[in-house]
Amino acid sequence: MAAEAHLVIICNQPTLLRGRGTAFDGPGFEVGGTISLPSINGKTHSSRIQEIRGAEELVLNTPFEGQDAILQLTSKRNLESGGPDRDFEGCIFRVAPHVDQTQVYDAVFKRLDAGGCIGIFPEGGSHDRPDLLPLKAGVAMMALGALALNPNCNLKIVPCGMNYFHAHKCRSRAVIEFGNPIEIPAKLVHQYKTRKRREAVSTLLETIYQSLVNVTVISPDYETLMLAQAVRCLYNPTEKRLPLSRVVEINRRLVKGYSQYQNDPRMKQLKESVKKYNEQLRLLGINDHQVEYARFSIVQVVSTLFFRVGKISILAIGTVPGLVLFAPVFIVSKVYSHRKSKQDLKASTVKLQGHDVMASWKVLISVAFAPLLYALYTIVLTYWFYHNRIQGCAPEWIAEKVPIWILILLELALFISITFAALLIGEVGMDILKSLRPLVLCLNPTSANTLARL
Repeated sequence: MAAEAHLVIICNQPTLLRGRGTAFDGPGFEVGGTISLPSINGKTHSSRIQEIRGAEELVLNTPFEGQDAILQLTSKRNLESGGPDRDFEGCIFRVAPHVDQTQVYDAVFKRLDAGGCIGIFPEGGSHDRPDLLPLKAGVAMMALGALALNPNCNLKIVPCGMNYFHAHKCRSRAVIEFGNPIEIPAKLVHQYKTRKRREAVSTLLETIYQSLVNVTVISPDYETLMLAQAVRCLYNPTEKRLPLSRVVEINRRLVKGYSQYQNDPRMKQLKESVKKYNEQLRLLGINDHQVEYARFSIVQVVSTLFFRVGKISILAIGTVPGLVLFAPVFIVSKVYSHRKSKQDLKASTVKLQGHDVMASWKVLISVAFAPLLYALYTIVLTYWFYHNRIQGCAPEWIAEKVPIWILILLELALFISITFAALLIGEVGMDILKSLRPLVLCLNPTSANTLARL
């Protein structure tokens, strides 16, 4: 719901909100509901409704804070500047109804008091940004609330960092790191119990945020993250495959180092060199690790090329049946996930490419569509066997010794096995297929010279 509204300062009352053309006393507005302003720089300001005084006046629990929120609601930089200009039309807003989470918190407190665990994503949503979103207060309120009810509860918060490499691709690699457990000081619990909840929650959230920063690769922007990953590839020792945990750690240190020394002339020169290097790779259509093919002799290039073409031809024999069977799922999931990704990208203020949405929809569609597809294949094949059994065309061992229900189970197992085998073999085959292009480039004198320079 949207309307024109602005904040009016009367007798130094920053919690008083007045609207123009609004219906605060109508449907959708209730005490405990949330008023949210349009997002600015990826941050949304909101506050809860404490009292509704009429169609165009309500009182908030806490005033909107920050220059952006004040500017949106008053057209002024700060509250000391006075009320809004006479010509100021107001600010559009959204309202969300009050959600009673008492039962949820009671269940969480009971679980934690019994020594159990609660998993929570404190950012409150998925995204593909290179930095963390502002943390929601729920995780801090759960921890402090549990300790307020039982100070002897052995409660600790364990930060978990989830680092993805190609989150939108099937079976992509990921690294999960666990940080040092956070012990909550008794002082914060005391603050939480003595009506200083906001201060206690804010302090604990900052501690959790810093702990999450230590187990994830946090970058100020996407360009810096891409630069760090490119430098890590160049820095990686040749002929040595680093474990994924080490790769994440190097990325983290490179981002931290670049953020600290980015104004150094040598760093700027390095950045330009890496960008030019990546541009050459993009034009050639190859990856960094494939540049090493330029060191091969012509005999090595030709022999490797023929060997890999032969290998991928053999692998294709095992891939094609499963690929044909599972093709409808591949096509539908790819098309639909791209469409949903574009829709969510337009509606979101925190997503960059929508890869998180793409991955989610691929999984959801596959989980729903694959069983239906296998069931259809099983029905068709079972009918074929049954029809041939009646006609006397089926092999004797099928006609006399194998019950229909066993045939159904065997068919399901066969279809699933073929698809899974195609998935595993196809991954190896795709890696080989991607390696053919740089080998062909090595046979072209022009591109071979470019590779040698790189």
